[in-house]
Amino acid sequence: MTNIDEQNQLSSNSPLHAKDVLLPLDSLLTEVHKLHSSKRQINSEMYNSLVSLVNLAKNQLIEFIDSRLTLNNNPPKPISTVNTIHQQPVPVSYPLPSPSIGLLAKESGRPSYKEILTAEANFTAALKSKGISAGIQKISSDNKGHIIFKLSPGDKVNDITKELAPIFSNKITSRSPLLPKIAISHVPECCISDNKTDIVNLIRNADPILDANLKDSPDEVFEVLFHYKVRQYHTIICKTSPNIRTLIMRNSYINLDMYACRISDHFHILHCTKCCKYGHTTKNCSNNVQCSYCSKEHSGVSCPLKNDPTQFKCFNCLASTEIKYSQNAVGHSCFDSKCPIFLKEKASLLSRIDWGNHPPPK
Repeated sequence: MTNIDEQNQLSSNSPLHAKDVLLPLDSLLTEVHKLHSSKRQINSEMYNSLVSLVNLAKNQLIEFIDSRLTLNNNPPKPISTVNTIHQQPVPVSYPLPSPSIGLLAKESGRPSYKEILTAEANFTAALKSKGISAGIQKISSDNKGHIIFKLSPGDKVNDITKELAPIFSNKITSRSPLLPKIAISHVPECCISDNKTDIVNLIRNADPILDANLKDSPDEVFEVLFHYKVRQYHTIICKTSPNIRTLIMRNSYINLDMYACRISDHFHILHCTKCCKYGHTTKNCSNNVQCSYCSKEHSGVSCPLKNDPTQFKCFNCLASTEIKYSQNAVGHSCFDSKCPIFLKEKASLLSRIDWGNHPPPK
């Protein structure tokens, strides 16, 4: 049987027998045995190599025959002609941040534990007197004298605030979820203007899909907050509604005047560089100077340990009343991005933002 005949038989639908295909290999193996037994023209090393090659060829042919028989008995199903490339993915809905209500307990400073308990009793009594059903998830406070009541996602905080305003002498305010912010970086100087509307129009012209959605949905938000310069390029900070953020974040870049400008999420955590505490900036700080490296009362610029990370002690972790933070205060500074207190503040801020269908930053 020639090679062409073997190929035609393998490609046909006629029954295929292993003995017909393996017969030439068996004959070759017999000749190798004869040459080795007569000790002529072949030594033991060559004999073993030839036997191994012939057996390997036989095994591969058997596997090929078995696969052909399986293919003939079970023909493959036809490939679907449906084009699934352009199918839109199912949008993922991320949980809406819980609304909250702020109650002013004092003019400045963080309320005491006693003041928080008093405000909690007054707040729950006011809800009951008005017949309002609400679920308080968490109670916290800030440095501006507010006591914050975090409610269930379904609670209508605006209606609750209006009902309770006469009782608390208008010292109660609703806190809706924050709108996300994005940063457009590496923007050339020619794209920057003192008029924020001109910058908005420039971005809309560069993204026709964004422009069309803003025209069709007037309630959507897209506005420029501010911009700042980094070396020879600028970074533009914008506030958007969740749907517009999802739309503009579909690409990592936007082309402005022949420059590919990177798009990313932007969030700012108030962190004082003077006292190292959160919730305010250095400009509005009235606390004592605190070193961000060793937690002593001197400026971090003049700290003798600032070049030795093994001696770092985070002031915020040391001052925390929670053991999980105070026990992990050594080995990082107050402005370390891996600081447990910083990660807690970051998570708290991100949980108050409505991210829509686009995943929040990590």
